[in-house]
Amino acid sequence: IVSHATTADILSDNAKAYAAAASRLMNGDDLLDDALAPAFYLLIGFALELLLKAICLGDGASQATLKSLRHDLHKAYNEAMKTGKVPRVMTPLGELVIALSEQHKTHVFRYTPDNPPVVVPPPRYCVDVLNEAISTCLH
Repeated sequence: IVSHATTADILSDNAKAYAAAASRLMNGDDLLDDALAPAFYLLIGFALELLLKAICLGDGASQATLKSLRHDLHKAYNEAMKTGKVPRVMTPLGELVIALSEQHKTHVFRYTPDNPPVVVPPPRYCVDVLNEAISTCLH
């Protein structure tokens, strides 16, 4: 048996690890080699998903609620807003969720050969927004 708090802590730690791994893929100019872009955005999406789910679990959401969110960042963001730890006004975190939600939900970054090019936020922006959200929403 795992408590909600322990599970939230595990998800939080994993969100931080995915964010750190994504930031390590950037080169010295805060850019990405084209070959690394799918992996970078996949890691950012995983970090966002786990961050939002950790917020929900930490506030007492059930495992069933989390599973119902699946990989939908928009649904997870809306659920996290209910906790009060994520502002209800548009923030850079909300903008990042909107920018990546559809691609994350449909696994665009995982199965790139069959997908057309997508427009994504700059890598540095993604890392900065994610790190800010981790530091403010998980404490």
